[in-house]
Amino acid sequence: MNNLVSSFMVGAGIGCGVALLAVSKPGRKLRARLGAQASRAAASIKRSGMELRGQAVDLARKGSQSMATQKEALSAGLEAGKRAYARAARS
Repeated sequence: MNNLVSSFMVGAGIGCGVALLAVSKPGRKLRARLGAQASRAAASIKRSGMELRGQAVDLARKGSQSMATQKEALSAGLEAGKRAYARAARS
């Protein structure tokens, strides 16, 4: 267990060292860059959400219109069937 903790600490230290060497910009500039990227990502996600919402509203509207059309066709067919049955019953 002690060996595991020691290995973890050595690995973390090496990782921190590599990270410090790899970062070419000062901390303030890096934070600004990361903040700008986060803002762009948030705006992109918001735009995508709005587009998806619009598509969902359109699909719901089309589905509602389709249901109304199907209801009208079913009602017309039912009425035609009733008339046909009434004519056949009178004959």
